[in-house]
Parts: sequence; C-alpha cells; structure tokens
Amino acid sequence: MGSSRDVLGSDETVLGGDSIFSDGDWAWRGDLWFYIRKHNVRLPEPFLARARKMKYLVPAGKEIELRKLAQKAQDALMSGQHQLPLLAARAGGKRVRIEHFRNFFRVYLDLERGYENAGELRPTLLSFSDSYVKLIREGFEQIISDDSFGPDEYERLTDIEFPDRETLQAYLRGMYDYLFNDAPEQPMPPGY
Repeated sequence: MGSSRDVLGSDETVLGGDSIFSDGDWAWRGDLWFYIRKHNVRLPEPFLARARKMKYLVPAGKEIELRKLAQKAQDALMSGQHQLPLLAARAGGKRVRIEHFRNFFRVYLDLERGYENAGELRPTLLSFSDSYVKLIREGFEQIISDDSFGPDEYERLTDIEFPDRETLQAYLRGMYDYLFNDAPEQPMPPGY
C-alpha cells in the first residue's frame, strides 16, 4: 500500500490513496473519500445510484475479476492515462469513454481552469496516451455534431455559462482546432 499527495494543493498525504477499488462496474482510487471530504468533490449520479443499490458494499465472489479490473485501472494510471485521481470512472466499454470525456471537461475546462490561457492545455492533453487523445478528439467531434448538446449540458459539466448554443459551438470548434489542429491560441469562454 502506497500513499498519494493531494493534487488539489493541501499538501496532505493519503495513506493507500493510490490503491484502486472496483465493484465490477465502477473503478475508483483509494483517496476518493479524501477529495469528497476535503474538497467537496461531487460524484456522478450513476456512481452514487449504483452505490446505494449495492448498499455501499462491493459484491462478494468476484475477487479475481475485481483484482484484474483494479490492476488494469492501476496500470492505466501509471502509464499516464488518468484524469485527476479523485474522480470515479466507469469500468467498462462505452461508459469509460463517455466518463473520460466528461471528466476531461470537468477537470480541465471547469470554471476555475477554463479561463486560464497559459498555453498548457494542449501539451497536457498530448502528454496522455494516444488512445486517450483519440478518445477526447472523438468526444469533441461527437458533441460538435450533436444538436442535443447545448449550454445547459456544458454548464452542468463545467459551471461555465454560455448565452446560446451558437456561442458554445463556436467555442467548442475553436477548442477542437486549438487541441487537434494546431490553432495558435486556446479560445476563452464568454466573460473573459
């Protein structure tokens, strides 16, 4: 069992924080509780619904399967395929892709960091694995072409308000060009 430092800056260390846990549907780090308590991190509603349904217990009899899943998640984290080590992520298939993409917005384009223009977002994204970068690119392409993705959904992800869908779409296209087409500057949300 190792330990991990608080990535949100409290300089505290969490014993066992780098451990991976799973219920067979979701995977999470051992320091998730710390971020909930210390930083009031919000968990995805589907994760909470599953925890309530399971009465907050990890299913018995799946120890080998869960160990393999936890090891796979740990390997992904160690190879740089992680978001922020406090977010729960779905453990299989399409749900992982959707959650990774949403977490990218929650972590890197939220109200706190969405207005930063230090030029670090593209290098940060490109430091991840090729498969993760591809996942984010495809996610951007999907929401840019999705008529149902609008300002309300974006605000739920990032706490940043857009006045209308057209302004949001222009911002998303600009962000896509910055991240994947070498546009010179990262676009800023409204109100910058």
